[in-house]
Amino acid sequence: MEPRVSDYVDQRLSDLRLVLTGRPARREQFRLFRETRVTTATYHADLWIIGSSHVLSFSAGEAACSEILTCRSDEAGCGPDVDGVRDLSRVRLERAIGDAVAYEIDVETTHHSADDLRAEQARLVADADGDCLLHLFPAADATQLSPMTLLRVEKADDGILSLSTAHTYPQDLAMVLTRSTIRVR
Repeated sequence: MEPRVSDYVDQRLSDLRLVLTGRPARREQFRLFRETRVTTATYHADLWIIGSSHVLSFSAGEAACSEILTCRSDEAGCGPDVDGVRDLSRVRLERAIGDAVAYEIDVETTHHSADDLRAEQARLVADADGDCLLHLFPAADATQLSPMTLLRVEKADDGILSLSTAHTYPQDLAMVLTRSTIRVR
């Protein structure tokens, strides 16, 4: 899979937050670099790359939620149905979405040497296939690795959606990995 490259987006790990909402995300709220939609008889999910970040917007009948991993406070949203997490070193969250949907996410931040981060990113890019969205951003300068966002649909059937992501933050020598699972009962 050939990744697309676009304008540099300065995003720092220290600005990163995970936001969960009880409603679908609005496209106009974000600058989308890559996108896809997963549709089954039971649900539909929009997956967007928004910088070194991502959005999962999910709807199944009346049940809806959005998972937003973002460095920009204007993309985070606010309101009574918004939960936010700033410390993403190791996170596990579970939520019921109405009576018929269960949501969970695991987040892990790993720190690397420059060489190890470069090698791990190269491995992820080489392993990317048709089930992935992959986007590389220009490096901050000629000495750094390009920031990367990779979204992989692990499973998508009528009862379950499973998504894994990898986000690199080269200026911070860090990678954020997520694994989200939504089960429709």
